[in-house]
Amino acid sequence: MCCCEAHLQDAFRLKIGDTRSFSRYRCRGLVSQVRLPQVHYHKPLSQALAEPKIQVANPEELPRSRSLHAAFQALHSFREEHGRLPQPRALADAEQVLELARSLAVQPGPLDEDVVRAFASVSAGDLCPVAAVVGAMAAQEALKAITGKFLPLDQWLYFDALECLALEGVTQLTEEDCAPRGSRYDGQIAVFGAAFQELLGRQKYLVVGAGAIGCELLKNFAMMGLAAGPEGDLTVTDMDTVALSNLHRQLLYRSADISKPKSVVAAAAVRRMNPDVRVTAHQNQVGPATEMLYGDDFFRCLDGVASALDTLEARAYLESCCFRYLTPLLDSGTEGPRGNVLAMVPHLTKLLGPAAAPEDDTFPLCTLRYFPHTIQHTLQWATGRIWPQLLPAGSTSSTAGSGPSRASPSPWAWAGGDMIVRSHCSTPAPPPQWARDEFEGLFQLPAEHVNRFMEDPAFPEQLPTGKALEVLEQVRRSLQERPRDWRDCVRWARRHWQSCYHDAIAQLLHTFPPEHEVRPGVLFWAWDRTCPHPLIFNPDNDTHLEYIMAAAHLFAQSHKLPPCSDRASAQTVLRSVVLPPFVPQEGFQIHLAEGQEEVPADDERLEELTRDLVQQRQELIEGEKAQVPLMEPIHFEKDNDIHIDFITAASNLRAESYGIPAANRLMSKRITGRIVPAIITTTAAVAGLACLEVYKLVWGCRDLSCYRNSNFCLSDCLLLRVQPLPSSIYWYCGREWSCWDRLEMRAVSTDGQEMTVQNVLDWMQRTHGWTVTMLLHGNTVLYDSGEDEAIRAMMRKQRLSENLEDAGEPQQRVLKLEYVCEEEDAETEDTRPPLLCFLP
Repeated sequence: MCCCEAHLQDAFRLKIGDTRSFSRYRCRGLVSQVRLPQVHYHKPLSQALAEPKIQVANPEELPRSRSLHAAFQALHSFREEHGRLPQPRALADAEQVLELARSLAVQPGPLDEDVVRAFASVSAGDLCPVAAVVGAMAAQEALKAITGKFLPLDQWLYFDALECLALEGVTQLTEEDCAPRGSRYDGQIAVFGAAFQELLGRQKYLVVGAGAIGCELLKNFAMMGLAAGPEGDLTVTDMDTVALSNLHRQLLYRSADISKPKSVVAAAAVRRMNPDVRVTAHQNQVGPATEMLYGDDFFRCLDGVASALDTLEARAYLESCCFRYLTPLLDSGTEGPRGNVLAMVPHLTKLLGPAAAPEDDTFPLCTLRYFPHTIQHTLQWATGRIWPQLLPAGSTSSTAGSGPSRASPSPWAWAGGDMIVRSHCSTPAPPPQWARDEFEGLFQLPAEHVNRFMEDPAFPEQLPTGKALEVLEQVRRSLQERPRDWRDCVRWARRHWQSCYHDAIAQLLHTFPPEHEVRPGVLFWAWDRTCPHPLIFNPDNDTHLEYIMAAAHLFAQSHKLPPCSDRASAQTVLRSVVLPPFVPQEGFQIHLAEGQEEVPADDERLEELTRDLVQQRQELIEGEKAQVPLMEPIHFEKDNDIHIDFITAASNLRAESYGIPAANRLMSKRITGRIVPAIITTTAAVAGLACLEVYKLVWGCRDLSCYRNSNFCLSDCLLLRVQPLPSSIYWYCGREWSCWDRLEMRAVSTDGQEMTVQNVLDWMQRTHGWTVTMLLHGNTVLYDSGEDEAIRAMMRKQRLSENLEDAGEPQQRVLKLEYVCEEEDAETEDTRPPLLCFLP
């Protein structure tokens, strides 16, 4: 393998160095990005004040930021002169701040006087959302200084939400409206007035999700006084419980809360912050299964919904509910230092639409088994995604004192997909202990299968023959491997280490030697296939010993034995273990396709194995008085130290074999636990930006220019806030419609009964002049003019819910119907307003 240094030319081109010493080019190469450290220098404060270097996301924002730079200096001068801040909405004070800003004359270009006046008029106030955003940015800069990670701010950054002061109700506020009341909300009253504070207290909001973003939202709501009045109501729902890994970024939880429902703990924390907030905790998912709880009555009482969900499917469903019930929605999301907030306001903004699906982080099975070239491959293998334990002839898979395990004479194949192993030795080779993965296949599945067999020895009869044989072979091995004490567990771990990190690699290299060619001149071990090397066990090697200790601990736990953490004793046991030499198998094949291979059915072997295991089960029950369950299945938990120790050591051993740089424990935990990088600074900023939009919704703002969709990246100090797109429009049947428009009818006849399909068809003809040719609810056809007359007559007589009951759909009070009309142009009109029918 040859390496060289490359330099980035632009976003699409690389320039590599001198390659004259390289061998002849064979195929594609691999490129690794190396981030070089940068040195940054900053002006001293006195010079930076006079010559500000302001970072903006858009050059058009620079004049506004320069005006704010002058406004802040003028504010400090005002305070030094008067010993106080300007009074809220005091015109005289605002004008004096403006005069001071003019006198500074430190900025190029004209001063935006309206910005300075607005700034001065509310400078005595303080808003929790603004504090959250600015505090998150400042905290992130502190983290940069401490860790040396990410680029520092160069050198000024101004954030404002002065669009909030353009709201119709805010522009009419007087000095009296914003005077302090001796309330905990005086800082907010100074900006929005006392009447607005009462309006905040009457709000009814739903927060879906009490994770990182949900905690920050609830904290802000408590500080703002949202739902803190007699008519207010704040509902938070989350199905999850508090986990140890939540504590570093979900500020409402403590160690004592682990395993408790998140929503319950979060609601209690909100009450401690602000006893006046009327908060209710639910532990439900907002989805189709809970539409009876979160349906028409619930959503129509809400003033808004704040989304703090972590799946695209859940967010899409919540958006559909808010669209159906015309409820404002604030959708927030984060990934590492990046975050975004989207506002969906009925009849005003465009619908949010489907979010981009995350990139698939799975890898081909053959890459994980044989050709890893990144640490992600070795970690996914370790937790992981399937690795065969090759046990060549002569190897043992039993505990100390047991004889070697032998397979049946028939050849065997693995059910995993792209490896088939055939043995043509005169002496039959033992079957491999095929593990679905390195962790679950060792410490979870065997225990589950043994326990189920002990409870019901007939359960394999319910499986296909090949699968039943695989399960029973695993049960047989688990019973043979039962350890007597902790030392047996260490010996088992040592044999497993040899099987995975020496014998399996040696077998692979026996089949495909380093010089093997797929065709003349083309090496097999080339491009992304890194030729591995078998590892030699060393009890004094830290990684080797860490693997043994973790594997022995987990093996002991699965067999309900007390583990031991004495490394010196383990090393003594390891030095006494003598393993047979490796003997390669012939006929070893690798299928690079990802197709599935079936385990060959062997009824005779299955019958024999079942008979032997039933007898062994009976002996266990009668002789040892074994209790059921016999073993303890261990489920991988990213917050369990032993689990992470095993995964880290297993991955790094394989990485060593393939020449891949090892990963530390933290990185291993993040990747294997599928932990999306979450930083509390990011979640604080996202929640603050979302709550700024709450202010506008509470005011009932109908001016699109006042709302903001926000995108930011704290690592680069970038913040982009733009006006949402207006609601989209389309044409149907000669008329312009908004994406928010719908047809609404009360589907109740004069006798108080539910309307029939014929009543709906008549209403459409009478109200809109449209002749409906097809009426549907989801996939259920309620009416189709293409059917014969008898079927059409039957459809027209049926009441709406009768059709749904026949289709097995849950009963609903509001039906969203789709339709096709004769009057529409089938070639150009594919969008039509939905029809909502309100049942009695």
